[in-house]
Amino acid sequence: MARLAKAGQVRGQQDENGACSSPLIFHGLRHARGVEIALAGGSGAEIMAQLEHATDQQAKVYRRQANRRKLADAGQDRVDNVVKLKAAEVKPG
Repeated sequence: MARLAKAGQVRGQQDENGACSSPLIFHGLRHARGVEIALAGGSGAEIMAQLEHATDQQAKVYRRQANRRKLADAGQDRVDNVVKLKAAEVKPG
Protein backbone atom coordinates (compact mmCIF):
# COMPACT_ATOMS: atom_id res chain seq x y z
CA MET A 1 0.00 0.00 0.00
CA ALA A 2 2.92 2.33 0.68
CA ARG A 3 4.09 1.87 -2.92
CA LEU A 4 0.62 2.75 -4.22
CA ALA A 5 0.46 5.79 -1.90
CA LYS A 6 3.86 6.99 -3.14
CA ALA A 7 2.64 6.62 -6.72
CA GLY A 8 -0.49 8.65 -5.87
CA GLN A 9 -2.79 5.75 -6.69
CA VAL A 10 -4.29 5.53 -3.18
CA ARG A 11 -4.71 7.96 -0.33
CA GLY A 12 -1.51 8.32 1.66
CA GLN A 13 0.63 10.57 3.77
CA GLN A 14 4.33 11.25 4.30
CA ASP A 15 6.04 11.08 7.66
CA GLU A 16 8.82 13.41 8.82
CA ASN A 17 11.41 11.18 7.08
CA GLY A 18 9.61 11.40 3.75
CA ALA A 19 8.36 7.80 3.83
CA CYS A 20 4.91 7.27 2.34
CA SER A 21 2.27 5.22 4.06
CA SER A 22 -1.41 4.58 3.53
CA PRO A 23 -4.17 4.05 6.09
CA LEU A 24 -5.80 1.62 3.66
CA ILE A 25 -5.36 -2.13 4.01
CA PHE A 26 -6.00 -4.80 1.40
CA HIS A 27 -8.74 -6.45 3.45
CA GLY A 28 -10.59 -3.14 3.55
CA LEU A 29 -10.33 -2.85 -0.21
CA ARG A 30 -11.66 -6.40 -0.64
CA HIS A 31 -14.53 -5.61 1.71
CA ALA A 32 -15.35 -2.42 -0.21
CA ARG A 33 -15.35 -4.41 -3.47
CA GLY A 34 -17.74 -7.00 -2.01
CA VAL A 35 -20.13 -4.31 -0.78
CA GLU A 36 -20.01 -2.50 -4.13
CA ILE A 37 -20.85 -5.72 -5.99
CA ALA A 38 -23.77 -6.29 -3.61
CA LEU A 39 -24.97 -2.68 -4.03
CA ALA A 40 -24.92 -3.21 -7.80
CA GLY A 41 -27.24 -6.20 -7.36
CA GLY A 42 -24.58 -8.89 -7.69
CA SER A 43 -25.50 -12.38 -6.59
CA GLY A 44 -23.73 -14.37 -3.91
CA ALA A 45 -22.07 -16.41 -6.64
CA GLU A 46 -20.76 -13.27 -8.35
CA ILE A 47 -19.37 -11.93 -5.08
CA MET A 48 -17.78 -15.30 -4.34
CA ALA A 49 -16.22 -15.45 -7.80
CA GLN A 50 -14.80 -11.93 -7.63
CA LEU A 51 -13.36 -12.34 -4.14
CA GLU A 52 -12.52 -16.06 -4.40
CA HIS A 53 -14.63 -17.14 -1.43
CA ALA A 54 -15.46 -20.82 -1.06
CA THR A 55 -18.80 -20.38 0.73
CA ASP A 56 -21.75 -18.02 0.54
CA GLN A 57 -21.29 -16.96 4.19
CA GLN A 58 -18.99 -14.02 3.41
CA ALA A 59 -21.15 -12.94 0.47
CA LYS A 60 -24.03 -12.69 2.96
CA VAL A 61 -21.94 -10.30 5.06
CA TYR A 62 -21.36 -8.05 2.05
CA ARG A 63 -25.04 -8.12 1.09
CA ARG A 64 -26.08 -7.29 4.67
CA GLN A 65 -23.66 -4.33 4.72
CA ALA A 66 -25.02 -3.14 1.36
CA ASN A 67 -28.59 -3.33 2.69
CA ARG A 68 -27.59 -1.31 5.76
CA ARG A 69 -26.02 1.32 3.52
CA LYS A 70 -29.18 1.49 1.38
CA LEU A 71 -31.35 1.89 4.49
CA ALA A 72 -29.06 4.58 5.88
CA ASP A 73 -29.15 6.47 2.57
CA ALA A 74 -32.95 6.22 2.41
CA GLY A 75 -33.24 7.51 5.98
CA GLN A 76 -30.95 10.43 5.20
CA ASP A 77 -33.00 11.24 2.08
CA ARG A 78 -36.11 11.44 4.27
CA VAL A 79 -34.39 13.82 6.67
CA ASP A 80 -33.11 15.96 3.78
CA ASN A 81 -36.64 16.19 2.33
CA VAL A 82 -38.10 17.29 5.67
CA VAL A 83 -35.40 19.95 6.02
CA LYS A 84 -36.15 21.25 2.51
CA LEU A 85 -39.89 21.38 3.26
CA LYS A 86 -39.30 23.26 6.53
CA ALA A 87 -36.99 25.72 4.77
CA ALA A 88 -39.63 26.31 2.08
CA GLU A 89 -42.25 27.04 4.77
CA VAL A 90 -40.04 29.64 6.43
CA LYS A 91 -39.29 31.64 3.27
CA PRO A 92 -41.59 34.63 2.78
CA GLY A 93 -43.47 34.95 -0.41
